[in-house]
Amino acid sequence: MATFTITVEDRNNLPPDQVGNLKLQLSYNELYIFSFEDFTTNTNPVYSDPENDDPFKLKILDYPDNNSNQLLLNGVEVVENQEITFVDIVSGNLSFQADDNILTSDSFSFTFTISDIGSEQFSEDSGNIRISIASKQNEPPTEVGDGNASLEDTEILVFTSDMFTNTTPAYSDPESDPPSRLRIISLPDTGEILLNNIPIIASQVINFEEVIQGNLVYVPNDVNEQTLSNFEFELADSGSNIFVG
Repeated sequence: MATFTITVEDRNNLPPDQVGNLKLQLSYNELYIFSFEDFTTNTNPVYSDPENDDPFKLKILDYPDNNSNQLLLNGVEVVENQEITFVDIVSGNLSFQADDNILTSDSFSFTFTISDIGSEQFSEDSGNIRISIASKQNEPPTEVGDGNASLEDTEILVFTSDMFTNTTPAYSDPESDPPSRLRIISLPDTGEILLNNIPIIASQVINFEEVIQGNLVYVPNDVNEQTLSNFEFELADSGSNIFVG
């Protein structure tokens, strides 16, 4: 009887041979959840393995010391050389958070490598994730309140900045930007408002510096009894230049 012998040679399972790069553009203060594809098919070049083994672990090789950015695993900041399973990534546990102190047009990057399920060895190749953060949008004032003043019928009222800011409710702005412009929406019922001795018109926009310098005044009519005179106004802040009233 003849015997047929089959010899099976043990072949080393090789680690991944290609790990790629990815660029992300995020909004200000956005929490980004990394996906499986962010480290494999979305990269350039794409992840590849000699035996087509799936990724097993991600290893953070270079992580900058930047307190304005946080790469988080289950809410805890990642450290350099930390290994993260792709089970965690698929589960949405790896995220990036830019905090409130991030600078305009700031960016963040880290390098990484990947091991495969077959060899459990990390590739000698490395990839890079670069994250660009859009600048924070300056917000308009959140409060522009009602003001009031009293004067004798022979007096001229010189408007001050406090009359438009120390109001009810008081002027407030998310970034603490001061007012930059005043817009008189409607004219007073009686009397007139002058800017540098020239009567203003409805919807006129006035540089707030004119108010600070005392160039905006109210001249009442010559009356002998109590008169209420109202006008409507809006303020724009120096950051957003958006009027709110």
